[in-house]
Amino acid sequence: MGVLTVPPGSSAEARSPEEWRALLASGEPVTFVVPRGRSVVMAAVCLAFTLVGVVMITRDSGQVQVVGLASVLFFGALGLPVLLWQALRRTPQLVVQPGGVWLRQQDRQPVAWGDIERIELARVNRSTVVALVLDEAAYAGRFRSALAASAYRATMGGAPALMVPAHLTGRPDELRAWLAAEHAART
Repeated sequence: MGVLTVPPGSSAEARSPEEWRALLASGEPVTFVVPRGRSVVMAAVCLAFTLVGVVMITRDSGQVQVVGLASVLFFGALGLPVLLWQALRRTPQLVVQPGGVWLRQQDRQPVAWGDIERIELARVNRSTVVALVLDEAAYAGRFRSALAASAYRATMGGAPALMVPAHLTGRPDELRAWLAAEHAART
């Protein structure tokens, strides 16, 4: 599927399970992106830390200047451009299609509905995420490295699962319920 961007007015603007259901029923894929507002808020935080770093560089000397320089480099030179690029680009993180589900971190073929055993909520780093628990046969070979595969297994207590990124449009419980209903209808 490669690198995609989402045009304005696309299915990424759909915000409720009813809209998602209607789009998928019409054969259209439903695209989920990280909301722009989140990236803009994070960019504002980076800007604030960058400005504090600039003040530290110009007003103090010695170790404080080093900390200020580190702040400017990390938040200003790295954080701001990445977050603004993310806000402007709108890269799909999850695409739900009539034939299956595509996750950006996989960057491979979509996971077919029949390869998914169940859809659950999981806790990862104090965030609630949707977990697509796969059957063993579908799980084998989906990862480029054994380390990535073991990390996903450890998250679900040994079950082979793929995690949908947190902070997408819609609440995780709504997304899980909708995906579970689509999964039940298509398998």
